[in-house]
Amino acid sequence: MNVVITADFLGSESDADLVQWLVADGDTVALGQSIVALETAKSTVDFAAPAAGIITLSAAEGDLIEADQTIAVIA
Repeated sequence: MNVVITADFLGSESDADLVQWLVADGDTVALGQSIVALETAKSTVDFAAPAAGIITLSAAEGDLIEADQTIAVIA
């Protein structure tokens, strides 16, 4: 089962800068592992993997991420 990761957890923020991937494309990630740092106007937030599996990144460091944009998929 594929798990699509979006930035919908941003709450009242509509977008964020993707500051740094904490994993590489193709890495195996664990449930709850920090995978990406996103910076909003208010703070920088590490986002944890919502599932375990192999991650495929679909956004790059420096990208402006919209709240509903897919940034990665875990399979």
